[in-house]
Amino acid sequence: MCAIGAPVSDYTANLAILSYHHLGHTKYGFTVLGSCFKRGIVPQVETYNTLIETFIGIDKTHEAETLFKKFIKNQLSCEPNIITYQAMIKGLCKIGNNFMAVGLLRLMDSRLGTNCKHIILLYNTLIDSFCKDKMIDDASMLFKEMVSNKNITPDVNTYNSFIYAFSKLGRWDEVTRMLKQMKDQHICLDMNTFHIIIDTLCKQGKIKEAKDVIDIMVDSGRYLDIVIFNSLIDGYSLLGDMTEARSIFDLLHYRRVFPNYDTYNKLFFGYYNNFMAADARSLHFHMLHMGSETNKVFDCLHVLGRCLEKAGQHSLGGSKITEFEERFRKYLKGNHNCPLEDSLDFEDSWALFRFMDENKLNSNIDVYNILIDRASKCLKFDTARHLFHDLIVKGLKPDTKTYTVMISLFCQGGMLKEAKQLLLKWKRCSY
Repeated sequence: MCAIGAPVSDYTANLAILSYHHLGHTKYGFTVLGSCFKRGIVPQVETYNTLIETFIGIDKTHEAETLFKKFIKNQLSCEPNIITYQAMIKGLCKIGNNFMAVGLLRLMDSRLGTNCKHIILLYNTLIDSFCKDKMIDDASMLFKEMVSNKNITPDVNTYNSFIYAFSKLGRWDEVTRMLKQMKDQHICLDMNTFHIIIDTLCKQGKIKEAKDVIDIMVDSGRYLDIVIFNSLIDGYSLLGDMTEARSIFDLLHYRRVFPNYDTYNKLFFGYYNNFMAADARSLHFHMLHMGSETNKVFDCLHVLGRCLEKAGQHSLGGSKITEFEERFRKYLKGNHNCPLEDSLDFEDSWALFRFMDENKLNSNIDVYNILIDRASKCLKFDTARHLFHDLIVKGLKPDTKTYTVMISLFCQGGMLKEAKQLLLKWKRCSY
């Protein structure tokens, strides 16, 4: 358009930047922005919002922070709007900077007021982040502020965050209280509410209670989806009742619900973890016969399962590092110097880590060090910062390797202030 002399506006520029965002070419988006300045086109707030959202989407919230600070210092041609604040709060919560995100909410309040449309989304983001970090008191303070001071009506997402936190902590009386509040305020439960409660009950071995909740869900006119079936398979597997787990799997065909990767992975590893290697192999043959595809996590679980079979013990048994644990860490490292079938890219290693979820394997500082190191090498700044925050939440203590990698990451991303703060924290913890 520029070459043929066609008129270009800030709207055109925003579309171009958005297109580069979807293609993953952020640097070209900045080229478009630079071209706007040269041509005397004044970018609007929507253009900057697109760039901020792009940075957050590609694991570079620190770059979004830099751009946002220019907003605050009036170095740009426009003022941030609620979309800008919403994106930044989401990005900060993503890396565990909850209190800085609350500070942004206060700043927005002073600049825009709290009568902005969709402000509940900001409160929900903050409350959810605090709840996931088990900081329920802070989440409750925000909830009280939202309802009492700001006169904002909570929605189902607000309550889902509290239900998630209370259920994870086994505080089912509080979950009941939340559900009663929802009923009193005529807030309908959504599928996510049922997913949270049923999945947590299954993980805690409360299958009977989970089935009772399913009955309530069905009575309300909802149908079981693959997420709920996966939770039941996981729950029975954890209890060692693989007969029931397989029955749930077989039921999928009659309910016309299609299994996904998670379904096969949970059932397959459940067999191996309960010393039923023959059944695991039978399931694999069944998948091959049906033409079902596997993913990298399944391939890893296949090898890890054989390690369990060979050792004749559970993955959590013994005080020494087992072959199972060594292989698990090997997969997380990526092992790019080994044959292709043993090599995983970071996304696959990350998926394997998340599949293990609350397994004791993941409650180890060495495992976190491996993933933080890999994330930093892949320039996954936000993922590395999230992992560092997560290990603190779990009560793990960072070691020399953790601090070294994180400080290097901050320096690499130009976050010298954060690097200095972490170095000082490291020194304090050393004494």
